[in-house]
Amino acid sequence: MTHVRPSSVLSTLLLAASAAACTAASDDALPAPPAATPTTTAAPSALRVALLGSFTGAGAPIGADVKRGANVAVDQINALGGVLGRRLELVIADDQSVPEASAARLAELAKDGIVFGVGPTTNAAAAAVLPLVARDRVLLVSPSATSLTLDCATDATNADDASRACAASRAAYDADGTQAPVLFRTATSDAYLATALAQVASEPVDGARRCRSIAIVRQDDATGAALSERLARRYTQLNLAVRRSIGVAETDGSPLALAAAVEAVANAPVPDCQVVVAKPSVASAYMRAFKAWSAEHPNAFPSTFMTVGGDGFHDPALFASPQSPEAVAAEGSLAVAPDTAPSSQEYATFRAAFGASHPETQPGRFAATAFDAVVVLAGAITRAGDGASIPAVRRALVSISAGRTRTGPADVKGFLRLAATAEDLDYRGASGPLDFDPRTGGVRNDFGVWRIAGGAFVREATFDASVVSGD
Repeated sequence: MTHVRPSSVLSTLLLAASAAACTAASDDALPAPPAATPTTTAAPSALRVALLGSFTGAGAPIGADVKRGANVAVDQINALGGVLGRRLELVIADDQSVPEASAARLAELAKDGIVFGVGPTTNAAAAAVLPLVARDRVLLVSPSATSLTLDCATDATNADDASRACAASRAAYDADGTQAPVLFRTATSDAYLATALAQVASEPVDGARRCRSIAIVRQDDATGAALSERLARRYTQLNLAVRRSIGVAETDGSPLALAAAVEAVANAPVPDCQVVVAKPSVASAYMRAFKAWSAEHPNAFPSTFMTVGGDGFHDPALFASPQSPEAVAAEGSLAVAPDTAPSSQEYATFRAAFGASHPETQPGRFAATAFDAVVVLAGAITRAGDGASIPAVRRALVSISAGRTRTGPADVKGFLRLAATAEDLDYRGASGPLDFDPRTGGVRNDFGVWRIAGGAFVREATFDASVVSGD
């Protein structure tokens, strides 16, 4: 346990006296001074921080999860006196699950003088706002964006807006020989998910590899393409086979299109496993089609055929009940995802606070990461001593996350107090270690492996973040 000695405060009392020199040149007395008018010191204005996300539309479940977690942090911080003596106020900006709207809303917020924010909540929205972030119009900490396209640590290979923003940011920050993150994230990057999926799919089971060959079923967008490419590279580095990679567009929800994707997986030679990397809605639609097609073609896949899913599988929203089509279709599959609800004192502390605020609601995958995003942003603003300087807060975010003096959700007051000093802090978040990578702005958490059984997640394994490489 680290014992912290409170900082000493030097109090100085200044006494001032004034005297009026009068001459007796005349008998006229000077008029008495007017009575002092009472003055009222206005309370400092609130420190406004954006909460940018999808709170309506298809992405609303994640947005609601993020909003609840963020509000828990704001309530705690304000109860402790706020940030730099100012009350913290979240300004909600709903992009309605439209990425282009996210960029427009962020531009409006920046024009209104809001320069710090938590969000966005989706990968597509994060890619859309990246040009604004890269030009230092606003500094964002996203609690749920994970795409490899946001890492900005490698050369841009695609001519999309995100890649151009990454390239522009690198040019700007590399001028002095160093590189600063473009977008900070408290959610683990897909770079690490690709490694975790490869490890789980290739691990020995009964003396043989679980999946000597795989087919990758990916969400057909920039996020899915980048993740599947990294996964394929990881798998071939293990001298194992990637038979094929099949894209499933979010708009291709028709039974015919999904059946064609399943049939493509079954094309000879049939792989041992399929690895599904897609958001929950796409993953569940594909798995329903897979179940139906397999029933019509009972000999297409061997009895040992296995499905391994990414973090899109680890979503309770997939299972309205154990008898739901989604639950039945995913039965027996493995879900591999960052463990954002770890067995730690930090998460237990957050969970108790969350339960007090939302007694009827379970925290989802991103409640803890949203809580952490607000707390570390408040700490960085405190460290910078400035509620408006983006460069100062950007530097502070790194310095308060991976240092020596450990602190966390159990002592938010102590964290903010120490953040105001030169203390080299190690903030251990509710969702896990928050050691921001100075190149990518991302973090790396422990991973869990769950088997889907009876419409529930049954944990099979947990492996430490230290064994998961993102390079």
